[in-house]
Amino acid sequence: MYTLTTTLELPIAHRLETAFSGLCVGDVGFDEKPTYGKPAIHGHNYILTFEISSNHLNGDDMVVDFKKIKKILHDEFDMFDHSLILKKDDPMFDYYRDNSLNSRVFFWERNPTAEYMAYRWYHQLLPTLKDLIPDVKLRISVEETSHNKITYEE
Repeated sequence: MYTLTTTLELPIAHRLETAFSGLCVGDVGFDEKPTYGKPAIHGHNYILTFEISSNHLNGDDMVVDFKKIKKILHDEFDMFDHSLILKKDDPMFDYYRDNSLNSRVFFWERNPTAEYMAYRWYHQLLPTLKDLIPDVKLRISVEETSHNKITYEE
């Protein structure tokens, strides 16, 4: 089995209605009063790691050319660069839908956790890779901080 591994870095903001504590919850509101326990929009410089495996090499003796895979990844994921992802039932949904005409704001059906990002992006990317590498195996890791990473594979 051959495994090609490559990464992308994407600065993305999100808001988790179910945030536990810490930086994911606001400490100070617009009125400068404490907002302990209320989820805040915040961002991470996500590192996405793609592990693309195959038992076979193509006619060029590669899993796939690095330049080709980077183009595919940029085509699929550059739209999320400096974006905001909210769940559709987020209380801020209406505001951002109505007032963010020139912003990269995405509204997802599920909570935009690192786990869901890995799952969603796996299923977004897999069909394109299967067209290129019929026996492809894919793993996607979403690193939220240097200490916290989630990996999804089937």
